[in-house]
Amino acid sequence: MATLTAHNSNLWTFEISDDVDTPSYKAVGCPQSVQLQTTSETIDVTCLNAGKYKSKINGQIDWNIQVNGFVLFDSAEYTFTDLAAKQEAQTTLLFRFTGPDTGDPIITGEASVTGLNMSFAVNSAVGYDFTLESFSALTYDVVV
Repeated sequence: MATLTAHNSNLWTFEISDDVDTPSYKAVGCPQSVQLQTTSETIDVTCLNAGKYKSKINGQIDWNIQVNGFVLFDSAEYTFTDLAAKQEAQTTLLFRFTGPDTGDPIITGEASVTGLNMSFAVNSAVGYDFTLESFSALTYDVVV
């Protein structure tokens, strides 16, 4: 039987590099949550005389990441303004998402900013959320 344990996810980091060839990562300011979603398509290759069951083959894989958190205005980290500049220029960036402990995954990939929002509320921190869409395969490694 599998054992589930709580994980100190507040020690995980989500980082972005502007340079995909020579990465120099900066943490994204104050993220509250990160969601990675992958999808795989299948292609219907059923012949007309195949009977009642379809035949399929694997198609392409796609992924996106959604991040939300609080805007830091006085930070040396990767900021909302940096993300807006990348979206406006429509350029590719590199991300890395990793945990602090040995055996934790390190997930990296090239992406483009496709959605960027900022929210303001009375007596509240300024919030943001953004979406990165895939430009490459995800790579997986582990913290050693």
